[in-house]
Amino acid sequence: MSYKCDKETDCKSCQYKHDAIWRDYREYGMIPGEYFEYWAEIYLDGINTINTFIKERGDDTMIAALVEGSIGYFTTRHAELDLADYKRGNMVSWCERADACFRCDRVAMYVHDIRCFNHCDAAKQARLLDYVKATRELDSEKQMCLSLAYPTMNI
Repeated sequence: MSYKCDKETDCKSCQYKHDAIWRDYREYGMIPGEYFEYWAEIYLDGINTINTFIKERGDDTMIAALVEGSIGYFTTRHAELDLADYKRGNMVSWCERADACFRCDRVAMYVHDIRCFNHCDAAKQARLLDYVKATRELDSEKQMCLSLAYPTMNI
């Protein structure tokens, strides 16, 4: 199945909904034309990885993965908002971390964070979930303070 398509709307031949992300990537010059089909397949694999992880493990686990993958840069609230933005179909993230490390590619950032989370042992994953649940109700200032201390908290 080929994902190469110049349409920016639903394309029945490739069964993939093309949205503004395709245009954005082409405009920013991030994907040379000859690599577009290769990139599209990798991109779709990334989306499948993310969606499968969320379906099997739940939103809280994805939020924990975002917090751990960012070494605490994401607060629980920031991760919740970013995940909600992903679920609305926005594949470009304009947060500082995504811009600096992933060229605003939310899919690449999420796949990285899922890999980091899966690399943790089961006990650490449980502690990360406890951290997310414990910090969820804190106000933004307290979450940011914990975020600053996260790399040295030894969760």
